[in-house]
Amino acid sequence: YFNKARRIVIRPDHFCAWLASFVGKKNHKLFFLFNFWGVIYISLFCYSCVRTLFETIFTIGSDTLLFFAIGIFYTVLGFSFFCLTGNFLQQNLRQITLNRTQFEIMKNMPALLHRMHPWYKNWEEVFGSISEWYLWLLPIPAFRGIDDYTLATIKFPTDKHI
Repeated sequence: YFNKARRIVIRPDHFCAWLASFVGKKNHKLFFLFNFWGVIYISLFCYSCVRTLFETIFTIGSDTLLFFAIGIFYTVLGFSFFCLTGNFLQQNLRQITLNRTQFEIMKNMPALLHRMHPWYKNWEEVFGSISEWYLWLLPIPAFRGIDDYTLATIKFPTDKHI
C-alpha cells in the first residue's frame, strides 16, 4: 500500500513522473512497450532529420538558414529523447531479465532467492504466458481477465487466462 497513491500496487517497479502513476505488474508491459517502440520511432525521426539537414546544406535559398536552424533544433531534441528512452529501455531489459524492480534497487533490497528463475520465467512476470509470446510486443494487457487478488497471489500466470 502506498500512501501517495492511496492504493495497493502489485509488484511496484517505480513511480513514473511522466505518467503520474506507479508502474507495476498491471502496466509494466505497456511501460516497456512505450520505450521499445519509442526508441524505434525516435531513431527513424532522427535519421530523417539528419537526412533533411544534409539536403538543406546543398540547397541555396533565402530561408535556408532558418530551416537549417529549425532542423538542428529538432535533431538535437530527437537525439536527446532517443538517449532518454534508450536508457530506460536498456535498464528495463536488464531488470526484467534479472527479475528485479527499480523499487527494490532504490530501497537496497537484496535479490530474493525465490524469484530467481530462468530468464523466460522472469519475462512472464511482465509480459504474460510464454505460450502467447507472439503478443509480447503488442499493446495488449499481459494479464487480461485476471482479477487483482489472483494476480497478487500467483507467482506466474497459467497458460490459459481466466
